[in-house]
Amino acid sequence: MLALLWLTAPLFAAVSHDKPPGLVENPGTDLWREVRRRAPELQALQQAGKRGPVRTQVQGVDTTRLINARGEQWRLYRHRWLIPGSLWLLGGVAALVVLLYLAVALRLPPPRESGRRLLRFETYERTLHWFMAALFLFLGLTGLLLLWGRPLLIPLLGKPAFSAIASASKEGHNLMGPVFLVSLLLFFARFWRRNLYQRGDFAWLARLGGLLGRGPLRVGFFNLGEKVLFWLVVLVGLAISLAGLVLLFPNFGQGRVVMEAAHLVHTLGAVLLLAVVLGHIYMAKAVKGTLEGMTGGYVEYNWAREHHGAWAADTEAAGRVLSVEEVESRRGQRSLVKEGGT
Repeated sequence: MLALLWLTAPLFAAVSHDKPPGLVENPGTDLWREVRRRAPELQALQQAGKRGPVRTQVQGVDTTRLINARGEQWRLYRHRWLIPGSLWLLGGVAALVVLLYLAVALRLPPPRESGRRLLRFETYERTLHWFMAALFLFLGLTGLLLLWGRPLLIPLLGKPAFSAIASASKEGHNLMGPVFLVSLLLFFARFWRRNLYQRGDFAWLARLGGLLGRGPLRVGFFNLGEKVLFWLVVLVGLAISLAGLVLLFPNFGQGRVVMEAAHLVHTLGAVLLLAVVLGHIYMAKAVKGTLEGMTGGYVEYNWAREHHGAWAADTEAAGRVLSVEEVESRRGQRSLVKEGGT
């Protein structure tokens, strides 16, 4: 996938909105090009008092402006900087994640088996996490198809196929965007208390998450890195969602400048969050024993002591450390309840 993205990057220059002289697909293109070129001239005449105000029966934002020169500036910026820049950023992060996984993560040992488990995430918390993650990945994929599709997919699939893919991506993106906002608010309501600053967070940072020094870290339920990730997801996700609503409902008086700003916040925020989530996925896979907490709910006792020592000590003091047999028994009881309910 990365190779495909990098190899097709030169197509950005090939697939452009600018047509060679004499090649005009729509007969009206030349007319609108001339109108666009006259926009500064007409504006200067109006400022000099040699031209009356523009009147139109349609009332709304920018309805009296036939051509807005900022649209061309925005198109050039999006084509020359936003699209290729986001491609290289995400491609570079993805390549770095793969290299780190092959060079480092595969060699890290799993936690020593103690025969004891700690409940880390309840069923509702895991369901909410995976629901929001699925929505985010769907929105990220459809958004990237809309952002990169023209230079990458048209040369490979042709315009009719890309048109169908882009149309489906747009409708799905617009439909699931507000649902993601709801899941984000539920996620925030569930986890915000656990992601406030606690004593020992900067000690975790000073030891670079355990890379420096010896002995287990006295860390609570979440370490400082996970807390930073949480607030990035919540704050940047909220900014992306609100900007998306501005783009989704353009009938509330937003002008072109507001729409462009919302587009910029939406796109740059999404690209930033996608890069951060790639790092989150790497850490979940690299630190063996981490992912089990979000898939099955329980984590190995030695993993908890090593990475979240304060939380493990509090859990043990409260008598909530279970044996493997007790965990399996609880899961079996839940399965029987589900079968009985069906």
